[in-house]
Amino acid sequence: MLFTEFDLETAKEVWREEALEEGLEKGREEGLEKGREEKAIDIARKLLAEGISPKQIARVTELPIEQIIAIQRTITDKG
Repeated sequence: MLFTEFDLETAKEVWREEALEEGLEKGREEGLEKGREEKAIDIARKLLAEGISPKQIARVTELPIEQIIAIQRTITDKG
């Protein structure tokens, strides 16, 4: 069966809409993930300020220990 010009244009439009929706969904997911990471970093800063060990913070926030130590350095450098 051959596509008519109308069918081909309709198919192209459907593909474009699906691609757009997939892109928007991926963007939403990435935005949510970034927001979760920023919140974890904020929590890590607060816990460091309270004297909690980087190892404990990494376990609770699921951030890499190296990232916790880097955050700790920025706090120490400011203080």
